[in-house]
Amino acid sequence: MSEKTALVVGGTSGIGLATARRLHALGATVHIVGRGKERLDAVAATDPALIGHCADGGARLVSLG
Repeated sequence: MSEKTALVVGGTSGIGLATARRLHALGATVHIVGRGKERLDAVAATDPALIGHCADGGARLVSLG
């Protein structure tokens, strides 16, 4: 992969983490998203090249209008 960026939602464990690692091995800049800071910190310790972001796609949004 040449100058590619990937976003892996659910990238802190299981298939998501394996996918993130594989994409990085292929040369991509990889951002992972997870709900918990603890898991993101654990991935940062083992895979510092993966860029972690904390988000919860199931969180309800509040209407401002």
